Amino acid sequence: MKRILLISIIIIAFLSGTVFANAVNGLYNGHPIVNLVVDGQKVESDVPAFIMEDTTLVPIRVVTETLGMEVGWDHETYTVTITKPQTGVIDPAQDNTNVRCQSVMKKYDQLTKEKIKELGLEGKQNPYAHPEVKQIHIDERRRALIEAGCVSKEVAERQWGMEFEDENNPTN
Repeated sequence: MKRILLISIIIIAFLSGTVFANAVNGLYNGHPIVNLVVDGQKVESDVPAFIMEDTTLVPIRVVTETLGMEVGWDHETYTVTITKPQTGVIDPAQDNTNVRCQSVMKKYDQLTKEKIKELGLEGKQNPYAHPEVKQIHIDERRRALIEAGCVSKEVAERQWGMEFEDENNPTN
């Protein structure tokens, strides 16, 4: 009799522990809530992220808008549309832009390798820190990517901190 009572207590304790573990953040319509973190920041929404049938369901609007995208809803077709903002980087699927940009990258990779060899920095720790190598590998490459139309001036200013005195010449 004591043995049956002990087994019953163990089973009840196990089941209650399992339920607690599955509902650490609470329940939403009987499903465990999941914390939603985007770029290191916890995100709250009217409808929480939760787990249903081994699948985590996340409210798409709050995630995409947090990432700076737009969300649309078409009630007639039950379609969600997510639109990325224009970044200034040309879509590789357009004409021969991808080939042109890859060509620029390859050219500057080769120039960088040649400069590293010329300076005797092959096999050295971080040869890219050398000012002459950095000049080619970073600065000249960036200017060439802008000139080739691979990156817009707006992106160069925002992402790389470049400044432009006039239409064509970046100052740094």
